[in-house]
Amino acid sequence: MLALKRAVCPFDCPDTCSMLVADDGKSCRGDPADPYTRGFLCTKGRRYPELVFSPDRLLTPLKRVGPKGSATFRPVSWEEALAEITARLEETLATAGGEAILPYASSGTLGIIQGRAGDPFFNALGALSLADTICSAAGEAGWEATVGRRLGTDPEAVVDCDFILIWGANPASTRQHFIPLLLTARRRGAQVVLVDPYASRTARLADKQLFPRPGTDTALALGVMHVLWREDLIDRDYLERYTIGFSELERHVLPRYAPEKVAGITDVPAEEIVALARAYAAARAPFLLIGYGLSRHRGAGQLFRALACLPALVGVYGRERGGVLFSTSQGFPLDRSAVHRLDLRPGPARVINMLELGKALSPAAAQPVRMLFVYNANPAATCPDQNAVRAGLSRDDLFTVVLEQFPTETTSYADIVLPATTAWEHADLYSAYGHYYLKWAEAVLKPRGAARSNQEVFQELAARLGLKDPVFSLTTREWAQRVVRRGPGGLSDDQWAALWRGEPVRVLPRGVNPFAYGFPTPSGRLEIYSAALAAQGLPPLPDYQEDELSTAADTLHLITAHPHEFINSSLVPPARARGGGSRPVLILNPADAAARGLQAGDMVRAKSAQGEVTLPLVVSAAIRPGAAYIQGLVDPTSPPGWSVNFLTSQRLSDFGGGSTFSDSRIQVFSMP
Repeated sequence: MLALKRAVCPFDCPDTCSMLVADDGKSCRGDPADPYTRGFLCTKGRRYPELVFSPDRLLTPLKRVGPKGSATFRPVSWEEALAEITARLEETLATAGGEAILPYASSGTLGIIQGRAGDPFFNALGALSLADTICSAAGEAGWEATVGRRLGTDPEAVVDCDFILIWGANPASTRQHFIPLLLTARRRGAQVVLVDPYASRTARLADKQLFPRPGTDTALALGVMHVLWREDLIDRDYLERYTIGFSELERHVLPRYAPEKVAGITDVPAEEIVALARAYAAARAPFLLIGYGLSRHRGAGQLFRALACLPALVGVYGRERGGVLFSTSQGFPLDRSAVHRLDLRPGPARVINMLELGKALSPAAAQPVRMLFVYNANPAATCPDQNAVRAGLSRDDLFTVVLEQFPTETTSYADIVLPATTAWEHADLYSAYGHYYLKWAEAVLKPRGAARSNQEVFQELAARLGLKDPVFSLTTREWAQRVVRRGPGGLSDDQWAALWRGEPVRVLPRGVNPFAYGFPTPSGRLEIYSAALAAQGLPPLPDYQEDELSTAADTLHLITAHPHEFINSSLVPPARARGGGSRPVLILNPADAAARGLQAGDMVRAKSAQGEVTLPLVVSAAIRPGAAYIQGLVDPTSPPGWSVNFLTSQRLSDFGGGSTFSDSRIQVFSMP
């Protein structure tokens, strides 16, 4: 029998599962010793061996020999590849400076070291700084302005809750280890309510679903709060002691959100708004789960402000049971400055918002980017306004280096492609954003072919450029040990030893309420009124503003989501995906399809101000009227090229510089 080794799933998912991997890497299963993931792996995790051993793995460095975008390369040695990259770096630094170099990294792995291994290197060069905004920046900004840090109630506490409100989330596909806890609560009598314009897999587990018009969730949240206030269902003692600004909210905001008015904004009937508010207030232990997809709207900052305030109105933050969960990502005893090493910078950095890559790479940019390094990311699929992005990537005067495991849309435009290791082929440290377990994983396999880890690549480049800081000679474990805090405010000696043995380490005691004694805000209270936002010229109170695009004639509100079967474009083995998997489809409500003379199975054109795509039509009442739903970022049944982000724009959110992927307006036509 093959021995089993401990590993951690690196996918961008709240659960960060513990895995047991066979010696040969050809099979894996969940680790039953993990208290949260408890031996279960989702479809994505179970198929990780297919990714490791895919025939499409990049196993040697490649150099472009054809036009950009043609994916025409010849194999080269590591020495030739690194020598050319070093020469280009030296030339660029000498003639244009570090601000002509742009690193582009995202969440291709959640490993703390390998995920940001290039940061010290690029900071030492004085390169451009990339604002990591593509996923949830607006939601994070709104949450932190209200609560202080990205902390939330322990998800394991949901089993003791009697009312579970899931707002804009689909945990049946994206937080699958939350589902057994949800089912336990249901068996104990909990009511489950879902707020989502689409009837996802999670809808099957809900007792009730509200279908708001996309982009109007802030008005709905304020409508619920209005009912709590109007019917005196609020906890005034808690609000007085632990919050700032409720008096301003009840004078200036809440009176404007009566259920009848909110019904006209959201299309949710007034009686359903009232019923939701009363049920939430009556619950002994209500639990609010907030989805990440809500961050990708123009008004997402204000939405997360409102959702963070909602539990405060009934005093949930102060209760022994019940709570609210958006993210746990800032609940770990980690010194992330030891990863980023901003102290190595020679001076202030110019910041590029990753959502505006098309603008940054434009030949018309005032300060053009001359070198682009991409790792843990696939911007030629994931960035909005793909026509602009790919036009920039096609520039002959842009030298692009991509570290990647597989051919992707982005590698097609690279000058040099470097083969990257998978998570089983390197060591790394993992936190989470859906629970409170910290994990360390050693490599369980030798790298395939000539693949190297991100850390190895950047340390080698640092040596070639003569960078001497000790960070460039650390092992992965030595670096991780500098990141994890030990002692007061950090891990105990026993936890420290357990972590490096590969055991999941719980950093917050079970049952502890992170908000029991106040909030990590400047005032120490939940800030309904935010002086910090006011100082930035932003609205200090949660409020709703109609998006000007929502009134565009004859358009549908585009909603995009990941398929159930895989995470994102850079973590899908192309050979497997082309042989099956989920091909993106456009889903329309029967009324919207009929109004356009369309039928299920038709090939249709979806067109926005940015571009257009062609895909099959599905007609379903699962999507509310006025919206269009596309599940899937890229088409895995065809060669790299298609992306839903030909439809999306570089427009940013209300604050936080976040994405507006879920605010695109499209027209849908039949094919000629």
